[in-house]
Amino acid sequence: MDTLQGFRYFLPVRAVDRHGLQHRRRTHHCKVNGQPRQMASTRDMVFSVPTLIAYISSVMTLEPGDLIFTGTPAGVGALENGSEVVVEIEGLGVLRNPVKAESR
Repeated sequence: MDTLQGFRYFLPVRAVDRHGLQHRRRTHHCKVNGQPRQMASTRDMVFSVPTLIAYISSVMTLEPGDLIFTGTPAGVGALENGSEVVVEIEGLGVLRNPVKAESR
């Protein structure tokens, strides 16, 4: 039985130079069609990044390049066919995704 939520095996990931990336507070911005929808910082998280890494490492092995997903702040709202979602994380880069309606 597939216990994953959302889309099965769907995960867009951008390559990051993990050797030059140092933990620090980072700001996340999300715009839909150029309109700001989200803005948050790692400093606003309930648990700090080092605390999350320490906890996760206590229950499983983390390897270089592993990704940890912590969720997202509220605010994106509904997306429509033809929209563009742009996410930027300070110091990491920008990811642009067009929204396309599913063909039925």
